[in-house]
Amino acid sequence: MENENFIRVGTTLYKIVNQPRINGGFVKKRIVGSVS
Repeated sequence: MENENFIRVGTTLYKIVNQPRINGGFVKKRIVGSVS
């Protein structure tokens, strides 16, 4: 499993992911994650 980064804002947990772009680059996105 790759290195996963999480940030917590209040009681919400966000997962930081690199989303691939059409031009071959990546953009960092945060998605709502869960601990389960």
